[in-house]
Amino acid sequence: MNILCRFVWTMLLALCGCGVTVPKVEHGFEFDMGRNSPDFEILQFRYGDGRQEGTSSEVGWKKFGKSPQSVQVLNLMPVGGQLSVKWKSRRSGKVFEREIDLTLLLPPDMKGRRIRMDVREGELLIYLKSPSKASKALPGALVEPIFDKALLFRG
Repeated sequence: MNILCRFVWTMLLALCGCGVTVPKVEHGFEFDMGRNSPDFEILQFRYGDGRQEGTSSEVGWKKFGKSPQSVQVLNLMPVGGQLSVKWKSRRSGKVFEREIDLTLLLPPDMKGRRIRMDVREGELLIYLKSPSKASKALPGALVEPIFDKALLFRG
């Protein structure tokens, strides 16, 4: 019995030491405050674990002393997780903050899709862009991606 308990204990410790691997899928994350929400400033943001370039405001703060106001990333990265955003209204000076768990909101197949965020006064808007498809009129030409899903989060 003592040997069995030691074996089970050793296996449990070994399993706890193993990290859970999150599959990576090529997809995108983007926003453009100057074009879509010029009355607001992004103070901080993080998509997923924030380790992929362009998925966190951390690098912008280190290099420029402020968060980037435009990001466009298309890369092999883990899908979903948390989207955390802190932004300020340039007109009222009010600061807003939202953290959304995207895990259950995103479709199972995210390959080639892009997550786009926008902000308004107290609202975080999240759009899901479909992958571009070849145009029937001009073979080989790409059509601008269409927003096929919009999620609105108010606080």
